[in-house]
Parts: sequence; structure tokens; C-alpha cells
Amino acid sequence: MYYIFVSSQKNPMSFPLFVEFGNEIYISPTRLRIALRLIKQKLIHAHESNFLSKNFEIEFQKKVVSILKDKGIETEDPISNIELINLKDKKNDTFEIDILGYDEENIYIIECKSFHPHPFYMLKEGRGRRKLNLKRFSSKFTENIKPWLINRLNIKPINGSITIQCYQQEIRTKKGRPFQFSLPERFMNISPKKIHSH
Repeated sequence: MYYIFVSSQKNPMSFPLFVEFGNEIYISPTRLRIALRLIKQKLIHAHESNFLSKNFEIEFQKKVVSILKDKGIETEDPISNIELINLKDKKNDTFEIDILGYDEENIYIIECKSFHPHPFYMLKEGRGRRKLNLKRFSSKFTENIKPWLINRLNIKPINGSITIQCYQQEIRTKKGRPFQFSLPERFMNISPKKIHSH
């Protein structure tokens, strides 16, 4: 940790904020200015990356909904037109459903990720990160989303529909509100094998 902040003859190629000389440590105004510039550059890059990521995700989500409808799959789109929303079941258990689709026999839970192109998009590290994200979703689907949906589909139908109650929470403000969507009563007691993730 020491060498992250303090430069010495042992690590002359580093760029810490402080410089050790003899028994004293100096703070260089030039280094501080450059460090501040680098921090600002990093923050701007992160902001732009997040902006692109969110917009690519929204555009991709719209295309997926359109393709599903063309194939005759009805869709429930819980978070459309609402930025940064999670479906919240319990106080300490949140998960997100991007798109929920269904046909006559099956239900599809679809996760939309924003793989926007960038200079290092195809490098091994980037590919590994995308695989890890998909693995996390698969785990979340198996352990949380699927059991939650199966449990909710055991509710008694009203007027031919099963109404599923949940909660929407905006990540940035933490403000939330009750939310509901409906599925046809034919999915009551559906076999777990007919609930798929994509």
C-alpha cells in the first residue's frame, strides 16, 4: 500500500502523489494537478460509458420486444420507459426483469445486456466479463426469479388472469411504489420446465 502513494528509488516508474527523498516526503503541486486531470478524465470516461451502456440496453430491449411480438409472443415489459428500476420482492431481495414473454405453453424471462462496442470489446478480458454477467443472471434466474414467479402463479385467478404484485424501486433515489402485471390463468401451476431464461 505504501508504494501506491509514495514514490522512491525502488519504484521510479510509478506515479504516486508523494515523492520520498531521503528521510522526507514531498508533495508536488505539478503531480497533484496532473493527478486531478487524470481523475477528471476517468470520471468523464465512466460517465460517457454508462450513458452509452444504458442507451444501447434500451434500444436492444425495444428490438427484442418487437421481435418477440412478430413471433406471436405476448410481452410484459415491467421497466419500459422507467429508468433504473428493479422489481423488489422482499426488503433485502431485489432483482430485475427486463422482459417477460409468453406463448400458449411457455413463459420466457429475458435479460437485455448492453454490449456496446468500444476499443477493447473483443479482448479476452471483455469476453470474460460478458460471460460472467450472463452466468450471474443464470444463477439469479434459477435461485430467485424462477421460484418467485412460480410462487406468484399459485394465486387464485380473477377474470381469467393471475395478477402478480411486486414493487418498483428507483436505484438512484430509492423511491418506490407498488406495481403489478398480469398473466393468463392457464399458467397457474405451470411446470418449472416451461419457464425459460434467455
